[in-house]
Amino acid sequence: MDRGHLMAILSGIAYLDGPDASFRYRELGYHGHKFFDVEGAQCHAIWNDSEYVLCFRGTEPSEFSDIKADLNALPAKSSLDGWIHRGFKKEVDKIWNDIVNHYEIHKEFRTLYITGHSLGAAMATIAASRLFPECLYTYGSPRVGTRSFVTALNKKHITHYRFVNNNDVVTKVPFAVLGYKHHGTLQYINHYGYIRPLTYWQTFKDQWRGRKRAWQKGQKFDGMFDHSITLYADKTQPKTEEEIREIHMAAKKLDVDSKYNMLDADGDGIITDEEMAKAREIAEFEHKQNLRENEDKKEDQIRQMAWFALWGMLLYPVLILATSIFGVDDAATLIADIAPTYFVAIAGLVAAFFGAQAYSKANSSDDDY
Repeated sequence: MDRGHLMAILSGIAYLDGPDASFRYRELGYHGHKFFDVEGAQCHAIWNDSEYVLCFRGTEPSEFSDIKADLNALPAKSSLDGWIHRGFKKEVDKIWNDIVNHYEIHKEFRTLYITGHSLGAAMATIAASRLFPECLYTYGSPRVGTRSFVTALNKKHITHYRFVNNNDVVTKVPFAVLGYKHHGTLQYINHYGYIRPLTYWQTFKDQWRGRKRAWQKGQKFDGMFDHSITLYADKTQPKTEEEIREIHMAAKKLDVDSKYNMLDADGDGIITDEEMAKAREIAEFEHKQNLRENEDKKEDQIRQMAWFALWGMLLYPVLILATSIFGVDDAATLIADIAPTYFVAIAGLVAAFFGAQAYSKANSSDDDY
């Protein structure tokens, strides 16, 4: 089983109490189980022949101590450099001696992993700063400490995979303006269900897609919905080829008012590769047809200009002849005198027209490539 998926499942089971959790953990290959519960702070220790895992329980709305811990965002000194969230630290301190004593007994020949969700993720991060596990896995974690705390953790070379599901609101608190920073390698789960490294702008767009989909489904509190540990467990599970195909199709699904609905030939709301290819063929055909129509228009314009030049040349001697016949000698002399200028002007207009035509044709040829 994929380690990130397994740890999400273990974090979900942590919300169960002793006997129920023990049974579920045993199904996953952990024969040893110890439940720590002191004044609302809770953690499961599970182990087998090769691993020892601490699974911290997250916020339970019915537990006042959990709510109190979440709200107490004043800084407290960490065991490393820097400062950490006072409420989270107090929850860890309640059960810390019991955890350490138990771990000392069972740690030999076992690799330590720590995991948790929500408040449990914050507690797991603080525990990792004290025990230095092989790997830390957190899901929907709030910010835990200041920049100096994060730097100190990095110096300990603790591998930390921090999973964030789309618009999970808990990952955005406490606010960064208060000095709190995230630690770990971000494993961002986009709204299609893929773990993807995204830029800030890509993440912003993906989160808006997630909100829009949620509103369409009637989910008014998308940020809290995305915080569910069940969703984290589902979305970290490796996808089959069929599931990947379905996600790809969902990614192509059109909005009702999309301008690309015209490409959806069968009206199922999805643009398939075949429909895209057909649309491309139609677009290329229409483009060629437009080019032919433009060429026809240019040829018509050329013919019109040729007739203009021809009639312009013929009109001039006709005017000279007419003025001579009717005895208007001065007018005939004037027309004859300006003949060179007239013909040069006509020639200039014709030359400018054909030059513009040639330039336009050259540019259109470049565009085709």
